[in-house]
Order: sequence, then C-alpha cells, then structure tokens
Amino acid sequence: MAKTYKQFTLAERIELYRMHMEGRSMRAIATALGRSASTISRELERNSRTTNSWSGGYQPLRAETLRARP
Repeated sequence: MAKTYKQFTLAERIELYRMHMEGRSMRAIATALGRSASTISRELERNSRTTNSWSGGYQPLRAETLRARP
C-alpha cells in the first residue's frame, strides 16, 4: 500500500507558527497537529531558509505561497 502525503493547510501553518513561537517542542506541535515530529521539523527548516530576497524565519503566508509554486 502506497503512502499518501497531505500538504499543510494555511490554518495548520498558522497554528504551527504560533506554537513554535510559544517555544513548544517539535513533538508537542506534531501531536497537536496530528503529524510526525520529522514532518514539523522539515516544514520549519524548508520554509525558514535565508535567500537573496528573504532574511529567514518561518512565516505561514510565505510558506503557503512557496507551496503553490510549480
């Protein structure tokens, strides 16, 4: 049976951001969102990287915009 993957919704990204800013652990955030801790870690890492046009840090709206790109 193949695994299926579900992308984060904007509401989940906002909740992830809120809990991350509160200082909650990856496991606590994962439990609250029904995801694995590694998924939370990857989401934060992938969408927090510094680029030429971004100074870094996780922002839910930016992450949602990047997800929508082809």
